[in-house]
Amino acid sequence: MHEDTVTQDTQQPCVSETNDAVFNVTYESLKALIQKRLDRFRTNSPQFAHEYEGYEKHCCRMAMVIALYIKGQILKKIEQEHLNEKELAIRITQESKEAISAFMQLPDETQETIVYEMRNASGHSFATACRLAEYMLSENPEHFVEAHAAMARLAGCKACGCHDQ
Repeated sequence: MHEDTVTQDTQQPCVSETNDAVFNVTYESLKALIQKRLDRFRTNSPQFAHEYEGYEKHCCRMAMVIALYIKGQILKKIEQEHLNEKELAIRITQESKEAISAFMQLPDETQETIVYEMRNASGHSFATACRLAEYMLSENPEHFVEAHAAMARLAGCKACGCHDQ
């Protein structure tokens, strides 16, 4: 049984929504990307669900919260610029990598206030979550789906289902 433990509790209220596909980084769109990512690993590795899925979900949930937080911070920063949706999408993509790097430099206590799941996170899961958040906010969020599993460096791509068998 593959229980979906991604919950609405991680949605950031400061994040606005539009109809533009690139700009529409919302809780629901990220949840769909996470599901697609997990399905890919499950399909490619019979052991993924049992051995690695919990860790993967943990990293993906953190990535989702980081991405929504970063998007909200960028929107606050540029709200007076009166950009159209396409321009907003471009700015979010352009500024997200630097904003995530700045987030990574915040004190642990501040990061944990923003991303509750980080209270018990390892350095590896945090770094993975930040990398995945970058993909979520990139021009092509499908890179998030296609990226290696969080445990791939430790367990190997075959075990984690990173590639078709």
